[in-house]
Amino acid sequence: MITISTLPENYRKRWTQEENNKVYEFADSLNSQEELTERAPDFAASIGRPISTVQYKVEKRKGWYSRNTNKKAKLVKDNSREIINK
Repeated sequence: MITISTLPENYRKRWTQEENNKVYEFADSLNSQEELTERAPDFAASIGRPISTVQYKVEKRKGWYSRNTNKKAKLVKDNSREIINK
């Protein structure tokens, strides 16, 4: 039985310095997150990497990445250092 994978060819491989440099050059060529959304699929396919991973690396490089977990912040009491979930 032959199975066809839809994962990119380099999905599980470590990132090389050459690949990182390509992503950094790509990131430097972008002006907005909307442009990243439009161009990332083609770029990711050209280097055989998942779109989400490429977008993450670009967002970290450009300072656009922010983790939104939709959780309320934990408050810390100053004196007792007790963590309270609100």
